[in-house]
Amino acid sequence: MWGQTVQLRRPVSGFASTHPYYAHLDGIRALAVLSVLLFHLDHSILPGGFIGVDVFFVLSGYLITGVILREIEQGRFSVARFYQRRIARIFPAFAVVIAATYVASLYLYSAQDIASVGTSGAAAALSLINMKLIFQGDYFTISQDAQPLLHYWSLSVEEQFYFLYPLALLWLTKRRILPPLLGAAAVSFACAIVLTYLAKDIAFYTLPTRAWELLGGGALAVWHARREATRRPGLAELGLVGLLLSFLFLGPEHFPGPTAAFPVLATLAILEGSRAEGSRVQRYLAWRPAVAIGLLSYSLYLWHWPIFSFIDYRLFAASAEVRLALKVVLTVVLSVASYFLIERPARRYFNRQGMVRAALLFFVTGVLALSAVGYYLRESHYLGADRGDIAAGGIEAVSGHDRDVLLLGDSQAYMYALQLAELAREEEFNLRVAGMPAGNLLPGEEETVWSDVASMVAREQPDVIVFAYAWGIKIGEHPERLAQAMRHLTSHTGNIVLVQQMPLLSDAVTRQSIREGLRPPFVEPEDRGSKRRSGAAVVDTYASQATIVDVFPIFDGPDGTRVIGEDGRFLYQDAGHLSDSGAALTMPLFEEAIR
Repeated sequence: MWGQTVQLRRPVSGFASTHPYYAHLDGIRALAVLSVLLFHLDHSILPGGFIGVDVFFVLSGYLITGVILREIEQGRFSVARFYQRRIARIFPAFAVVIAATYVASLYLYSAQDIASVGTSGAAAALSLINMKLIFQGDYFTISQDAQPLLHYWSLSVEEQFYFLYPLALLWLTKRRILPPLLGAAAVSFACAIVLTYLAKDIAFYTLPTRAWELLGGGALAVWHARREATRRPGLAELGLVGLLLSFLFLGPEHFPGPTAAFPVLATLAILEGSRAEGSRVQRYLAWRPAVAIGLLSYSLYLWHWPIFSFIDYRLFAASAEVRLALKVVLTVVLSVASYFLIERPARRYFNRQGMVRAALLFFVTGVLALSAVGYYLRESHYLGADRGDIAAGGIEAVSGHDRDVLLLGDSQAYMYALQLAELAREEEFNLRVAGMPAGNLLPGEEETVWSDVASMVAREQPDVIVFAYAWGIKIGEHPERLAQAMRHLTSHTGNIVLVQQMPLLSDAVTRQSIREGLRPPFVEPEDRGSKRRSGAAVVDTYASQATIVDVFPIFDGPDGTRVIGEDGRFLYQDAGHLSDSGAALTMPLFEEAIR
């Protein structure tokens, strides 16, 4: 099948001898991308702007199905050539944006968010980021400024679809095409409706619940292949009005289930109604500025979200006007540069005859490189242990020195791991990390790994144990848990460092809330503060047996909790954890205690 050309047994009529270009289709692209950009700039500007992605799906299915069928009719369809064109069209700018996002995240993000970008980048390169995002939550509520590759989910859906779709079409051309496409679309739409109410994240991100939109466009292309263009007065106008109303009034409720039918049907109506020459909507959509935006639409889509995310993340305290201006200017400049310097030259180069192998090699090499760099970013910026790591003796972060330091605890320990590793290299001591996010390490806790911890400590006999824990919620009412642990730990080390918790924040204190106008003082909620103080009181009773590192005063001030550093960075990762910028402020205390 690869590289071979095939001929339809029963030719499909109605195709020209070449692939025609219709300017109004770029106008539809312009509508789609502008709706997405406006939605991401401010949801209130265009509440339903997110459906621009659905418009892209329909248009993509329509155009690519038409191209495939036309080439099959002409006896020159090649699966290898199809993927060559996909690579030439999609991958160069796709790869550059991921690489640029990697680099920018190193300068702008916290270590934990850099690790997340690495994972997302590798998943995006493999066209699997939509599957990763299922486990991160709702598209409309996820912490978007820390997800600069979030928008790649739609590209993953498309690439998964086109992985097998050309072969399916090739097989179907020997039979009747339209009924199977419509049947598959109906099944997909039914799945979307059901899963929207049962598992919305799966419905939003996955191919089985989105395929009907691409198949709808494909079915219309098959319909058009057999029929001459016919004037259908008012249909395109009706579709355009329906699409604009969808942009203005649709919301995330019941999406992408039944409500997704509105923009999909509206787009199909525009495609059908504007097909005949002389259509008013065709003339509107072929307006030169609209066509220019449509030509830039892929670069605009790729670049806008990383730019928006980085600006919101790093300049969260800046005015909305400043952030808006930077977003618009940088998006336009980088998109235009991307189109003229990357998209067009790469497409011309890799689309040439005889470049199939070169294009495939470029693609495979790029995917492997982006995945490897993403994995490296994840591993080099994440030092969280799991149960298997603790059973194996923890993660060896720094080695080759005389003194052994063990970092022990839950996520309260993990948040210090990277900064302690830097300190270990500077002060020349070994660091073993047993900080287990979301883990229970004390005896008597549910699903505790205490037995593994006890065995590890007895086996390793570290010189220093640094123990950081969510004392407030884990020992406030159970002081005996820490007492039992301390009896074991003190018998196997000469120095224990117990780390008190910093002030806890309200969940309302976020970069987004500050962007929306929230200002200091930020005060620790009483319920959280009460639990924290209860745990701190228990820890303080061990002052004669351990060194107590109290980081609380660093972040507690006369104007409330300190959440923004002098360099403008957010000192907290979330309400209960420090970012690496916040953890860095505590290192002098750790250095003194470990000495």
